[in-house]
Amino acid sequence: MGATAAGVGLYFWIEGKEKRKVGAGATIIGALVALVTVKNVNLMISGVGIANFVGPAILLFSWGMLADEFRLRRNTIRALNQNLKKAETENADLKRDLAMRPTNQDLVKLQNEITDLKQLIASTPTRRWPHGNPVLTVQRVTAEYAPTATYKDKVRVVLTNTAGKDVHVWLPLWESVDVFAQLPFGSCFRLEGSSAGWRHNDWAKDASGKEIEYSCVEVKIGLTFDCFIGVLQPTGQSIEERLRTHTPVGTATFPVRIDGKLYDIPICL
Repeated sequence: MGATAAGVGLYFWIEGKEKRKVGAGATIIGALVALVTVKNVNLMISGVGIANFVGPAILLFSWGMLADEFRLRRNTIRALNQNLKKAETENADLKRDLAMRPTNQDLVKLQNEITDLKQLIASTPTRRWPHGNPVLTVQRVTAEYAPTATYKDKVRVVLTNTAGKDVHVWLPLWESVDVFAQLPFGSCFRLEGSSAGWRHNDWAKDASGKEIEYSCVEVKIGLTFDCFIGVLQPTGQSIEERLRTHTPVGTATFPVRIDGKLYDIPICL
């Protein structure tokens, strides 16, 4: 028992690092127990032989040191395995990221496509009205609210054809920073009536006396029409307050055909 304890203690003395001092002690005590046992020295303490008492104790102590060492090494191996799995996962993620990065060929292709697009835009004829006189002149802009209607909040603009030519007008595109269009997009035209005119809210009617709504209108020179756009009431300043204080509400861009050519006519409201 003493020799076994001495051998275990010697191992920890040499390899144990933080257990080196304990290993040295176990080695010395184990050697002494072995020596006492071999020489059969019958030293007695209270009637109990030193070898018979210390030998099993130091052996059990050395076994405990071995068990603790096995536990520490098992935990170390487990931690190493976990770190290895984590490193393998990170390596796989890195490889996937590298594979997703564009190559030089992809970048060159993208640059060529951007160049081609710029050239296409530059060669496309502009759809802006090239002449100085306005195509459509704003007469009035109002905000309407109808709680029972499909489009409860509307912006309505009254426009007059001042292009000097007959024009065809289609429903506008709506752009705004914070006054959004209600979906599905709602808009329609009304043409000025032939009697009292738009100032008296006179609009073209059918045979039954109902106002006619259009999605595209032909507007003669000098005639007036109106258009509503269904919107959502913004947070903060209301549409009515924005119109009263001349705060921008949005831009309605009307496709207008003049002499067979199509132009985009933006109207800032």
